Amino acid sequence: MAHLLFTDPYHSEIVCHNGTFHADDVFSTVLLTKVFDRSVKIARVEKVPIDIPEGTIVFDVGGGEFDHHQPEGNGKRENGTPYASFGLLWKEFGADYCKRIGVDPQFAFAEFDRFVEGIDGYDNGLWHDRDTPTQNVSNCIRLFNPTWEDTSEERIQEAFVKAVNFAEVIFDNVMENITSRFHAREVLSEAVKKCSSDTLFLERFLPYASYPEMKGIINNIVYPSLRGGLNLQIINHDHMFPQRLLGLSGEALQKATGIPTAIFVHNSGRLAGASTKEDISKLISLIEEINTQKAVYLSQKHQEENL
Repeated sequence: MAHLLFTDPYHSEIVCHNGTFHADDVFSTVLLTKVFDRSVKIARVEKVPIDIPEGTIVFDVGGGEFDHHQPEGNGKRENGTPYASFGLLWKEFGADYCKRIGVDPQFAFAEFDRFVEGIDGYDNGLWHDRDTPTQNVSNCIRLFNPTWEDTSEERIQEAFVKAVNFAEVIFDNVMENITSRFHAREVLSEAVKKCSSDTLFLERFLPYASYPEMKGIINNIVYPSLRGGLNLQIINHDHMFPQRLLGLSGEALQKATGIPTAIFVHNSGRLAGASTKEDISKLISLIEEINTQKAVYLSQKHQEENL
């Protein structure tokens, strides 16, 4: 867990605002403990002193490089979402942090920024005007603040530490998930190179969406199901099972297809299961037959329209 040493701004390494805390300054603190990779001296102040030591990282207060409360804010992403302090700090330190933990920054930086963006946007006032409250990470962090019945500095500092520790668990989980998907990319890339058909058979499930480059090369992915048997995932969105099979399972599906160990066809039309590799192949043949018929129909229709 992150270890914070509270001190005054003249002897601290990082400085943020005091009083009520939010997801922005809490997650910013977590990030900086990761960057420093050790105990960090922190000051929470109402106003940043003019003669603060050079090199101190000041965020979410003071109007500097890592604050966003100045007029017009402090920059926006290409999609228009404004930066808050968490995003500004991630932009500055994120790539180096990714390198240090052994993850390709080109993949991990942007992936993690999708998480950061949600906190930045909410802290900048986005998504607050909905008719019903939306529970999210930012609201969960806000709930760590003491109630009006106990607003002593000691109580607030204690609550801030609890919020930082809670946020660190989330931070680590998000980064672990991203790291895992990066490793999946590497495994999938090698598997696709060795694959001799448009169906990729895997020894275990991998988050295939982490390697979108396989689209156009691979149409189907087959992997062991945690419930037994094998799952067939269609990743070519131009292909799917026929409407009459969607939602069928067990005996009803087996009767409709003539495939003895067919287990289910998902309502999406792009996920199915069977107990054996042989019957998975039969399901794939069924998809290919259906989509060949569809292609022939569309071709004939196009020719008729151009007569």
